[in-house]
Amino acid sequence: MSNYTYADGAIHNDHHKEMTINVSGKTDIAALMKAFMAEDAEVVEEVQEEMKEASSNPLEGIKTSPHKGGRKAEPLFQNDALTQEWATLFVEYLKLHKAFSTMIDTTKDNYVSKAFIVFYGIWKKKNLVASTPNGNACYQFLQEDCALQMKAEKKTYANHIRNMINGAYDLDLIDIESNVRTFLYTHKK
Repeated sequence: MSNYTYADGAIHNDHHKEMTINVSGKTDIAALMKAFMAEDAEVVEEVQEEMKEASSNPLEGIKTSPHKGGRKAEPLFQNDALTQEWATLFVEYLKLHKAFSTMIDTTKDNYVSKAFIVFYGIWKKKNLVASTPNGNACYQFLQEDCALQMKAEKKTYANHIRNMINGAYDLDLIDIESNVRTFLYTHKK
């Protein structure tokens, strides 16, 4: 235990205790708490027996839900046909510009992300996607529907792409916009 004195003279008394508990297998919290609070060998043996039982069926008595919380995963487009059509066009565009194998990351200069922003703007004008971007849906479209390689984790990239779409960065998209419009003019009905 140690104390810390702040600049203004106040003293912080460090009253925290440190303890290590070694547990093997799956254990429920009740058994851990009993082990933590146990004072005699008889109680410790009882707790160890409960821990063994808990490790044999760790989910007994626990209700599970398929929903993991957070925003529900939604597709980027309203139906599978639109998703497939635009995923194919987006991948073709990336291959034409030799960017299909580029790993997607959270830098503002990532070409694939910038191209996606331009496509998203077009989709938004055509009312094909929500006006408020869903970062998870964007991530899912890029990774699953377009089969692109992601360098960033889902949550990190979802926040990043949503910020990019919302204009959080000063991006130079003029050349990409021109390329995308020319591509769509020649490849789309």
